[in-house]
Amino acid sequence: MKHTYKDFYEHNVEDASFLWVLRSTRIEQPHYTAHDIHALEQRMETRLDGLMTALDPGWEACEAALAFQDPGEVFTAMVTAMRSHEAGKIKMAVDAGLENAPPHPA
Repeated sequence: MKHTYKDFYEHNVEDASFLWVLRSTRIEQPHYTAHDIHALEQRMETRLDGLMTALDPGWEACEAALAFQDPGEVFTAMVTAMRSHEAGKIKMAVDAGLENAPPHPA
């Protein structure tokens, strides 16, 4: 069943995932201040909170985004899954993260 606000949830997943990627690269850049990082985290938190307004369509958008196999999408799915407290969702997010984990050095 298509949720009325499917686009809203998809947009939140896309934005949260992109913002996580931005944060992961900017955190090590010397020209970004703690204030800059905090502002970025607040924007990301807003998108993650948006996914929790209705868990089923929020999770469906996360699950669909996992097909991209990108770290931002895995992060967004993991946060949503952990907030849901549902073992199946958490397992799916963990499995997606482990599928594309970089190999450990020998």
